[in-house]
Amino acid sequence: MVKINLTFDVEEQENGPPFSKGFSGTLNILKVLKKHKLRAIFFITAVYAKTFPGLVKQISKDGHEIACHGYDHKSAYNLISDTVVLSKLSSARKLLIKISGQKVLSFRAPRMLPPKLNIIKKAGFRYDYSLHPAWVPGRYFNLLKSRKCQIKNGVKIIPATVTPIFRLPLSWIWFKFYPLPILKILTRLALINQDKITLYFHNWEFDDANKLKKLEKYIKFLKELD
Repeated sequence: MVKINLTFDVEEQENGPPFSKGFSGTLNILKVLKKHKLRAIFFITAVYAKTFPGLVKQISKDGHEIACHGYDHKSAYNLISDTVVLSKLSSARKLLIKISGQKVLSFRAPRMLPPKLNIIKKAGFRYDYSLHPAWVPGRYFNLLKSRKCQIKNGVKIIPATVTPIFRLPLSWIWFKFYPLPILKILTRLALINQDKITLYFHNWEFDDANKLKKLEKYIKFLKELD
């Protein structure tokens, strides 16, 4: 049985109106997940949670995991000082706990550029979803990183799913451009030596009706995998 980890980053956009598309996109995602009786992980920035606490409560009420996407989306958590990062992440986690009523144990850094693992652990997180074992020009070169889950410094690292060898990603912008039949083939390739799919998307992506329909079709395919 294939385990499906659907994860969504709920964040303020840095180009254009920061919240409008993301809010409607999140509501669209929740409807699709409810229809297909699926639970997901929502990585939410503290800035977004402060702006829409009712939305965070609704996500939690629907049975989804509330996770942390940093205090804000603009900070480069891999570049600023450990002291500042720890303060930001600790504050963000406390805020999400207060609003959602959940423990909030999972973290993903904006742009998949995380701080040191010991800082993530000190902030109270047990799981880090910040590793994308692929190459994204201008951001990171992770082609030599493991595609499998592993524990380092007391934190479990859960990578986003990519194909073996060529490390073709399945999430975000790649999901948008792959035709659905190609996406299904790549998904099966990624499962050759794994039994888990971990996908990441952004809330503002699904303000688009066509992309939402594609997500729903892909979810149906994932549920049929064995």
